[in-house]
Amino acid sequence: APSIPGVQHVGGSMLESVPSADAVFIKTVLHNWDDEHCRQILRNCRKALPPNGRVIITEMVIDETNL
Repeated sequence: APSIPGVQHVGGSMLESVPSADAVFIKTVLHNWDDEHCRQILRNCRKALPPNGRVIITEMVIDETNL
């Protein structure tokens, strides 16, 4: 990923832990996991954030009627 001022890219498994941050940005990740794994990822995000922290999630929306 490109270097962006004020952003730190961190590798690892979100199923194990998420490093502390003011915000966590998750892009096109959750659709790959079942509900229990998604809950674990989001729990780990919550543990990593301060009370006013934010989780930002982006996923693609597909209109299945046009497939």
